[in-house]
Amino acid sequence: MVLLMSDTTAESKNIADETATTLPKRRTWTKILFVLAIPLVVVFAGIVTTWWRPVTLILICPVMKMLGYSKSAEPFALRAVELYAKDEGMGSKHTMTAVWHLAEIYSDNGKFKKAEPLYKVLATYNAAHKGDGAVAPFQVLRAWAKSLRALGNIKLAEKLEAEAKAGDP
Repeated sequence: MVLLMSDTTAESKNIADETATTLPKRRTWTKILFVLAIPLVVVFAGIVTTWWRPVTLILICPVMKMLGYSKSAEPFALRAVELYAKDEGMGSKHTMTAVWHLAEIYSDNGKFKKAEPLYKVLATYNAAHKGDGAVAPFQVLRAWAKSLRALGNIKLAEKLEAEAKAGDP
């Protein structure tokens, strides 16, 4: 009988030891997974909230463009234009800044037919809003000229380049 009790006690002790060693391992893995999930949740929440904040979208576009993700930046720039146009109208400097970023992204992606009318809108806006109200006036003229050259309208491109050169300090 004593022998039987000692076997059972030894077996119970082995089970208790196994449980004690696997339980901390499970807790460790749970903690690791939890810690790794936090940045993913933050990134996902950031993406979701960013989609409704045009200022954040505008800040993302040049960074993505600089990192070589110009094609991926296009929907962000387009969304920023939509949001600013809805909230502030097309006559807003914020909207025109968003249009500038979208035109630059189109140009970088070789979509000169899409970029050219945007540069024209920007040039018209800049003509009406001199000084601090203008959005990169000389850069707009140069970029518009570049788009026109790519589309084969060399005469107007040369005129815009001369205008940009004459006005640039």
